[in-house]
Parts: sequence; structure tokens; C-alpha cells
Amino acid sequence: MGELEIKVPRDRNGEYEPKIIGKYNRNADGMEEKILSLYACGMSRRDIAEQIKDFYNVEISSKLVSKNILCYNTIVIDIQ
Repeated sequence: MGELEIKVPRDRNGEYEPKIIGKYNRNADGMEEKILSLYACGMSRRDIAEQIKDFYNVEISSKLVSKNILCYNTIVIDIQ
């Protein structure tokens, strides 16, 4: 998906913990792969967002799911 700068907010006690991507990490433990596999099985973007909520206990929008799918569709088309 290209370069991504992640800014971790600071708090006085250092107790902030991100929900989707951990501090100083760049991967969401295979979330992109799960999104793609669910899409390949024919699930709608809204259903995928609900499944991700169940897997990771975080809410994502169907728009974020769409962006993820479009990014990988571009890569697949380039490979073909």
C-alpha cells in the first residue's frame, strides 16, 4: 500500500494502546488478508466490516474495506 507514517499519540502515563495496529507496528496481524479472503468468498463490504469487528473487536467502515480491496485489485491486475 506504499509508505505510511504512523504517529502514536503521547499521554502523560504512557498508557495509550492502539486498537487496530499496535505501537510501532505496520501490520494488523493479517487483517488485509482476512478482508481479501472474505471478499473472495462473496461477502459484501458491510458484512466484511462486521466480521472484522468480531475478529478484532474494532469497528471499521465499509469504505475502508473498499479501499483495501481496490488496492489489491490494482496489484492483481498489474500481475495479470
